[in-house]
Amino acid sequence: MRVLERLFAIILVVLSGGVLLANGEQAPRTHAEAADRLPGAPPELLRQSILAFFEPRESCTVEVVTGSAADTLQGRFAKLSLRALSTTVKGMPIQSATIDLIDFAVDLPLLRSEGKIRVFSAADLSYSIAVTEQGLNWLISGKKKLGKERPPRLELRDGEVVLDGYLRAGLFNSAFRLKGTLKPMREREVHFIPDQVNVGWLPLPGFLMDVVAGRLNPIATLEKLMELQRCNVKIRDVIVSPGRMVVTG
Repeated sequence: MRVLERLFAIILVVLSGGVLLANGEQAPRTHAEAADRLPGAPPELLRQSILAFFEPRESCTVEVVTGSAADTLQGRFAKLSLRALSTTVKGMPIQSATIDLIDFAVDLPLLRSEGKIRVFSAADLSYSIAVTEQGLNWLISGKKKLGKERPPRLELRDGEVVLDGYLRAGLFNSAFRLKGTLKPMREREVHFIPDQVNVGWLPLPGFLMDVVAGRLNPIATLEKLMELQRCNVKIRDVIVSPGRMVVTG
């Protein structure tokens, strides 16, 4: 997962009359919001745990809305909104990300002790994550079964994906080219579905296309794209355009 370059972070701010702080966040406007921002308060623990995944941290903004004090002490929150641009998550380049959680509960003891986010339940969750062509190539660069000397290379076109690489067959590595699409599979994975494969100058039959795709898939998983544990997150759609893939759910 090598990154060619890291873009400068662009801070997302929704202008709603608040005071803009130096780090791009808005100052709390009520005593309740100020209390939620105190170190050790559950909302602030949640915010800081999420921000820790992003580099630079300033590329991401997280807003946590609380309900009653009793709910907050039990790890239940009214809403979480995340917005990020030109960022990386554990080294993976992300062009943009939006995540909205409504009426959700987290494992508060785990959050306090280890800083990990485990979502028990959520009334609604929606997200959109955009990954560039470079980001996807970072993801598949570790596919050793497709040749160690030269990693495979994806090219994203309008609704189509082209993959060039080397297929190890015995003592030989053969150049191949796959054309196909990216589709959600098993509700939590993004798979490459080939419709044409050439090894050298020869087209491959269907069953060999499946073998090549099996060595590549999954291209991406929600575990790689999102750091929410035990949350019933599903992929709704995968949209491919020149140089960009958007996963929504």
